[in-house]
Amino acid sequence: MLSDEWESMTIDELFELREMMQDVLSERLKARKAEIERKLQMLNQPSNDVGQTKSRDQ
Repeated sequence: MLSDEWESMTIDELFELREMMQDVLSERLKARKAEIERKLQMLNQPSNDVGQTKSRDQ
């Protein structure tokens, strides 16, 4: 957006734009948080391979 476009917008238009941006960013953050939590949960799960490897080595 050009500077002239911002300056020609009314307060109501700017506020509506702000709300739209806030909604989009909020959804992106929720999706990213869910992705990170899923990855963290995968990292915290005990691996079945480790136990199998140990028993073969002994």
